[in-house]
Amino acid sequence: MAKNIKMILFGVCINSDDPLLAARIRAVTDDNYSGNNPKDYDIATCQKISQGNKDLYPRTEDVYWSKDDPHICAPLLPYYINVIPESNENVKIFLYSSENDSQNKEYLGPTISQPHKLSGEAYADGRLHTSKGTRVEAARAITDSSVSEGSFSYPGSVSLDGRHNSDVVLGNRQVVLRSGKFTHNNQKPEFPIYNVKQSLIQVDSFEKGLNLIPTEDKKLEVQESNVNYVVEYDILDLAPADGFFNGSVTLFKVESLPDKEKITTKNMGLTTPILTVATLKERARVSFFNQSFSGVTTLVNSFLEEVDNRNGKKLTDPIGISGYEGYLGTGTFIKSGEYIDIGSAAPNNEEILALHPFFFRPSSTLRRQLNSNDTLIPNSQTASNATKVKEKIRLIGVNGNQYWGLSWSRNEKNVPTKEITRKYDKESTETKTQGVITLLTDKIVLYSHDTRIPNAPKTIPLVDNTNIPSARENLGIDQKTLVTLIEKETEPLVRGDQLKKALERIVDFLKYHEHKEPGTPTVDKTQHGGKETWESLETMLKEFDKTVLNKNIRIN
Repeated sequence: MAKNIKMILFGVCINSDDPLLAARIRAVTDDNYSGNNPKDYDIATCQKISQGNKDLYPRTEDVYWSKDDPHICAPLLPYYINVIPESNENVKIFLYSSENDSQNKEYLGPTISQPHKLSGEAYADGRLHTSKGTRVEAARAITDSSVSEGSFSYPGSVSLDGRHNSDVVLGNRQVVLRSGKFTHNNQKPEFPIYNVKQSLIQVDSFEKGLNLIPTEDKKLEVQESNVNYVVEYDILDLAPADGFFNGSVTLFKVESLPDKEKITTKNMGLTTPILTVATLKERARVSFFNQSFSGVTTLVNSFLEEVDNRNGKKLTDPIGISGYEGYLGTGTFIKSGEYIDIGSAAPNNEEILALHPFFFRPSSTLRRQLNSNDTLIPNSQTASNATKVKEKIRLIGVNGNQYWGLSWSRNEKNVPTKEITRKYDKESTETKTQGVITLLTDKIVLYSHDTRIPNAPKTIPLVDNTNIPSARENLGIDQKTLVTLIEKETEPLVRGDQLKKALERIVDFLKYHEHKEPGTPTVDKTQHGGKETWESLETMLKEFDKTVLNKNIRIN
């Protein structure tokens, strides 16, 4: 039976600080340290080598990276594209010969369990998706939370990911270089938060060109206003045994609840629930008792006319209908908006409060009666009276004279429409391709080695090894130098269209300005065709820094 020879081993990176910068690492295999601490095994092994050759290796650390170091591994991938593991990360170690595990060793790695754990994931966690990951608690999937969406590349694209929140994504006809693509989630670290203010350079080559053509059209739009008042009428029983009816008609003020949708002329209807988003505060009520059906409809219609201010009628006038007794008026209002009891109101008060637009409808109790099964019985009293309600109770001119509806204003009963001009960009495609390069960030600096702003200092050299942080993860210009460039060695870029407008205004002033006599200030000359005055130019110049100059895009 052939012996099972392992040529690819699990290993742990001990150190990757190669003094030759040749992408080598020092690593030990699981077979080497046999379940003990990998670093302890590494030290013990190098101690033996040092003790056996004190002349060459007086200290244990002298063995590291030497020709006798048994734990050096070269990269399996070419130097150009290789990723160098960090200390304590998991690696795969390739052996050219199973008989000699100290020579010709190459590594591949590190292995990472999730995309937001690129900054030095411990080797045990990095083995999650291997046979040795059974003792590692499985992490929640990044896709379980929408806050992380877009932070990492998806299948279908190719990405080069940095250890600290940066990547280069090669998509479909697109290349995106991103920095600061997410922020850390303190409440749920497993779900980093997508950063909408990340810095990126995006290169696109669209298969077809796209133009946006300014377009406008006209259409009729139904106007909208808050409904502040509602009238609801109620008949307790549509088929009373004695043929006399009891009920009421009430004016309510609609008061919206905090952070709730307002009741408007667009969303208010016959069955619209109000109490879920607002309160109804009673302002005026007429209760009626032992009335004939004609008395009920006359009373309700009269109340609606007073709310609508029809024919000079006002709610400040006590409701009184000759021949109908048994109702009780309990409220009224005045123009100031403060409602008072009818007993304390002046009977001849001519003032009214503007109620429009207001809505009227049967109460929820009456609506249930109007739509009950009893109304389906032919020739029944309930069915007959339900039909009368729908036919007789109305506000003429409102909603086709139905038993419910909205009165828009004192003079205009139905909701008006107005002609509006809609401006939008119409899309137009072209057969030719369209390339776009986009730079998106907080501050943009365009700096040339060979030019300088007159009389401005110049930092030489900008890219200096003294600027490299000790961690050595950033090889560009350090933050302090960049801020110095922004504040002291660059100037704001000009917005072209805004500068053109400013120059046109200056030309307008120069063309039309006048003086009463030489040496005197200019006088107003706008009556001769000009638009600009000296005062308007002064105002423009005060806003120049905000309108014409972009202080976040800098050049030297």
